Amino acid sequence: MTVAPALDCAGIHAGYNKVAVARDIDLSVDHGQVMTVLGNHVAGGRIYGDWVGLSAAVLDAGDVPITTDLRSAMWEVVAPSLPGHKIGDLFPGVGFTPTGIIKAA
Repeated sequence: MTVAPALDCAGIHAGYNKVAVARDIDLSVDHGQVMTVLGNHVAGGRIYGDWVGLSAAVLDAGDVPITTDLRSAMWEVVAPSLPGHKIGDLFPGVGFTPTGIIKAA
């Protein structure tokens, strides 16, 4: 069974003051991978999620179990740009659990 990525972006361009910094970048984050968030409004300096260890008792088929739904973190990042919308509009069937990754305005 093939599982779709948690996040899949293609053709990303970024720049600053009309200077191209990155061109045509593709990004794909699979379930169970790490997500990095950068920006002025990020409550950084820590790792978000629960660390449950690496003992055989907690591993999920040999993998570290997922403790944080990255879609909640992604929603916190994009929600200010989507007033009037709910997480289900972007991620159908997903409930929102705040991560605290974005500083309060």
